[in-house]
Amino acid sequence: MSVKIKRWGVGGRWKRWELYIRGHHALRNVLLPQSMYPHEGPTYLTLIRIIQGYSNKKRVYEEYGYVLDVKANVRGKMPGPIVQLVGEKYLMLLEAVAAPGRDLKYSERVYIGRDLYRRSSILFVRRRIYYKDLTPAAKAELFIAIEKILTDNESIVVNLINNICRIRMRACHVLDLLRDIRCYRDVIVDEARKREFASLDDFQARTGIPAEKLIKALVRRLKLEFQRLELESLSI
Repeated sequence: MSVKIKRWGVGGRWKRWELYIRGHHALRNVLLPQSMYPHEGPTYLTLIRIIQGYSNKKRVYEEYGYVLDVKANVRGKMPGPIVQLVGEKYLMLLEAVAAPGRDLKYSERVYIGRDLYRRSSILFVRRRIYYKDLTPAAKAELFIAIEKILTDNESIVVNLINNICRIRMRACHVLDLLRDIRCYRDVIVDEARKREFASLDDFQARTGIPAEKLIKALVRRLKLEFQRLELESLSI
């Protein structure tokens, strides 16, 4: 098994280390960002994206998104209203143009992929945006949509927990960031190392932690990370 380590930085302040293990899908250690909060280690948002296959080396696309807010096209430069969305796979924040006359609802799941024939609600994705670019209504709706995404796609949560428990020395530290389940960290790590969790039902049966409690703890942590990134004015 060969190991490849990459390190880069900007002005000595923004530094990131990623450990890639060739021939093995397990994520062993990801440390970022190290700026104002170096003691907190990896962010859950980054862990989710890397486990889902996100990479800075290639362009990735979201297939589905959840509507956060719809803004009127005041200037009239776009063929339809402006829509702010969160991606289902990588949790990327996007701005798109909706089809004229299409009535979109909050937290509605819409197709935003590259197949034009399947895009009935969205004309095109305009750009990727940051948390600070969201409207107040979109910020309030974001974490409701994320909770819905994690509930409907339990494989994201299961893969996240399984990969965290493979980190060995830092597994307990990473689970400590989830305050609502901090007291169960040893049980989670021990059970995951015996046998990986197959589903949220399996996780609940073996650890005694309700799946809803785990999802709410993840949403609470992601909310804190988004808010801190807005304070630091960092793009994600």
